[in-house]
Amino acid sequence: MSGSNSAAVNEAAPGQVLGLGDATAIIVGLIIGAGIFKAPSTVAARSGGEMGMVVWWIAGGLLSLNGAMC
Repeated sequence: MSGSNSAAVNEAAPGQVLGLGDATAIIVGLIIGAGIFKAPSTVAARSGGEMGMVVWWIAGGLLSLNGAMC
């Protein structure tokens, strides 16, 4: 009886779905995504003031949107 139970458990186990390319894309996305926590201080330091920072963030958002739409 124990043999049939272990066979049923093995058939119900999930299979490997992600490959090397998928894992690489996830890691690269995490590294790039972590940049959002570093970028605001750099933009604020180089923009010259609050209004300049807002303008540059809007410009960057529009460029990103343009790239996403392509």
